[in-house]
Amino acid sequence: MTKTNRFHIFVILVIAVVCIPSLQAKGEKPVRIRIYDTMAFPEKGVWLRVEVTRSGFLGIFRRPLKNAGISFLDRSSLIGRASTDKRGVASVFFEAPPNPGLLEYTAAFDGTDRFAPEKKTGRLYILNPDNPLIVCSADRIIAGASSREILTKDPEQISPRPFAEVALQQLSYHYNLLYFTEENEEYVECLTSWMRIKLIPLAPVIIRKRGLSPLSSGDSEKDLLSGLEKKNLELEAGISDTKADARWFLSHGMKALIFGYEKSDPGKIEPVSEWKTIPSLPGRKK
Repeated sequence: MTKTNRFHIFVILVIAVVCIPSLQAKGEKPVRIRIYDTMAFPEKGVWLRVEVTRSGFLGIFRRPLKNAGISFLDRSSLIGRASTDKRGVASVFFEAPPNPGLLEYTAAFDGTDRFAPEKKTGRLYILNPDNPLIVCSADRIIAGASSREILTKDPEQISPRPFAEVALQQLSYHYNLLYFTEENEEYVECLTSWMRIKLIPLAPVIIRKRGLSPLSSGDSEKDLLSGLEKKNLELEAGISDTKADARWFLSHGMKALIFGYEKSDPGKIEPVSEWKTIPSLPGRKK
């Protein structure tokens, strides 16, 4: 095969990849809805936001889907409707229910003659304003499973670390929980499903970008914990297993409970050996 023939074949393949998607039947082009975990206090207003994208060049790169009508639903009740802006973002303002807990809502796109319908479940966590906050490494809850196993294995085959679920259940009665991970959104969804099956208290799972200290919830707040401090939510303790996390907890005024930490700082860092010792958090305010 000559170089000219190879070039012609390459051009034909490129044209096919670019043009075939445009020849699809109406309504067959999929869209993707992204929803970030959201937190609010009882009976306080909160923005529920989604980001809608469609396939872009060569079907690889994603582009915002503008002017898409999104319905926000609490079970079968309509919370509100909004259209996506040029960034593909739609949002509605919502007053949180009066009682702390979890509200799961749906963001639904009805579809058009070009794009297929899609919907996604979002989670709004209503915090208890009387309870302080504990920040916990989500990966520390899991016993020996890699992120790949969380994504691929049957959740029933993955176990929590000994006493982790009991400790977190006890803590959830007295604290607002917040988990963090350095993995991606797909991992967070699988992790949340696993936690539900294992009866581990659900709480926001925030993605912390690798190598960066601040936690990002995907909205306009660059540092989520600073935002919580401004809302007068008390930051009590952080639970993890690295010195870097310990320093980060301390910088936000929290006690640091660190697994396997050998040197103790009596006023700040509390070494722990297992989850069974966690419920007796030092410094708990009565």
